[in-house]
Amino acid sequence: MPAEVIANNASVGSLSESFLDRALKIYVAGAADPVFDPEQARDGLAYAQRAVDKGARVLLRLFATPASFNAGLRRVCEGAVSRAVGSALPSNACRWHRCGEVETCRSPNLTIQVCFIVPERRQREAGCRADVLFVRQLGDAVRLRAFMHPGTRVRVTGEAPKLEGSEAQLQVFTKAGEREYTPNFTSKIPSTPVAGSLVACGAGAVKDVLVVGAGMAGAFAAHSLKLRGFRLSVVDAGAVPASGASALYAALAHPHWEAVDTSGFRLTAAGTMRLAELLEAHPECVHASGLLDLAIDEEEERHFRQAALSVAKVGAKGGHHPYVPEFLEADAASRTAGTRVRFGGWWYAEGRLVNAGSLVRTLLKGIASPVLTNMPVRLRREEGVWLAFNRAGVVVAKAQAVVAAAGLASGALFGDEADDYGISPLYGRISILRSCDCRTLAAPVTGRGYAARTADGYVGVGATYERACEPVLSVKEAHAHNLAILPRLFEGADACVPCGFYEGVRAVAADRMPIAGPMVDMPALRALDANRTEAAQVPLLPQAWGLFALGSRGLSWGLMLAEVLAARMAGEPAPIVHSLEESLSPARHALRRRRAKTR
Repeated sequence: MPAEVIANNASVGSLSESFLDRALKIYVAGAADPVFDPEQARDGLAYAQRAVDKGARVLLRLFATPASFNAGLRRVCEGAVSRAVGSALPSNACRWHRCGEVETCRSPNLTIQVCFIVPERRQREAGCRADVLFVRQLGDAVRLRAFMHPGTRVRVTGEAPKLEGSEAQLQVFTKAGEREYTPNFTSKIPSTPVAGSLVACGAGAVKDVLVVGAGMAGAFAAHSLKLRGFRLSVVDAGAVPASGASALYAALAHPHWEAVDTSGFRLTAAGTMRLAELLEAHPECVHASGLLDLAIDEEEERHFRQAALSVAKVGAKGGHHPYVPEFLEADAASRTAGTRVRFGGWWYAEGRLVNAGSLVRTLLKGIASPVLTNMPVRLRREEGVWLAFNRAGVVVAKAQAVVAAAGLASGALFGDEADDYGISPLYGRISILRSCDCRTLAAPVTGRGYAARTADGYVGVGATYERACEPVLSVKEAHAHNLAILPRLFEGADACVPCGFYEGVRAVAADRMPIAGPMVDMPALRALDANRTEAAQVPLLPQAWGLFALGSRGLSWGLMLAEVLAARMAGEPAPIVHSLEESLSPARHALRRRRAKTR
């Protein structure tokens, strides 16, 4: 959809109607560092503000370095987001959320993303093309051609270029207004985002959504969609919301640290911080704030210590690491834990011990929409609407779009098998100890297993990882496995006695990464040669999305994944880099599994 000219207020009126179904994307970028100066960024902000004032939804992306995006510019961005909601927000309302190299601050109509991506990766990681591109010089636009589609408008903020008399430049750009140009070299580029599947899925085109699954994934998805104005209904096969693995009374949420900036670390760090913010409004769902991730031997402790020093050196040189926890030596960790631990480890201040079941039910209550339980369904699309049929073949719910958040059963909703996405069950049991056990434990501790104690006397340790839908270990073996975790973490736990279990089935993908994105048309995929098909060519179901295979990290990365899903369903670019989004794609998982089956 071509962008309208927004050079002055008179031209913005038609723009507001053009972008009701998806966000107007405005990029401020340069071909090399320094990426932009403050005035260039302010020009982009003013441009975005005029569009918002006329009713458009706008994404403004600033491609920056940590040095170029200073505190003053950050405050200007926060002011723009505050104005976009029509009133001054509290000082803590304009929050920045970071996932790897992307930092986001948003309101319903204006989203600002700052991308700390090195120049050689910017165009590959953008994920979608700009409707308006701000550059310092017109020559930069030529080098940024991968940011453009045929309707892109290029706005030049530096010295006005002189196209007249330059036949070569006239072949590249056409003047469209004062300091504004359109490219002539993009005729073969589609005007849709790079991930053309968004159009195939009807992203941004609907407002009625059916969420199938009332566990953690479904609750997070419903919450994020509600914030974007979607009308929701929820169905679940369980007797009550959070009736499966999401029912856990005391569950951990924390980053899964890696010295290298891995996909899993980015998602769990960003998800944990977002969850901590969400839980500020729901303190009744939080047992404890802060969490210790302990090394299990001297070698791992040394590795943690060296990683902490390395991150400190990066910061001293003006660089950045997406998340920097505090390393505690064994003595300091012992004081924090309230008991003598064997080794030092990471202290995650944003980590939480959460009543997962209570949080799920609280979020679903907050969407103020119907939640139909004890209702297994199958989905079928008829005349542009998704219908949910119960076992008797009666339609119990319908919507223009659907989100499959039913764990192992997500594929079966569409007649597919869990194995079509490479999903397998992982049965887990947590041993519940006596209230007099681990009495001095003052903070949750983890490290190849975890132990936690709540103020009301609940003590849990675990967990088992049994590769099946049913228990594999005997009761005695499962308790023995869990109790063996305690002496690896701290001293004085020899006399603990288990009394029972919390248990449930987790859904996990082959690479342990979660799945979030447009669902695959499996019959159509089977008709293709998987070895000659790329992920971008995988056929997709219209207006069908999935969020599942969260494994044992549902609390840690679930909210971040829901934000990615909701942004895409609203026609917005995801708040993560393109390569990370691709790693979550159902298409990638399904294609990889299909290739494995045809070998």
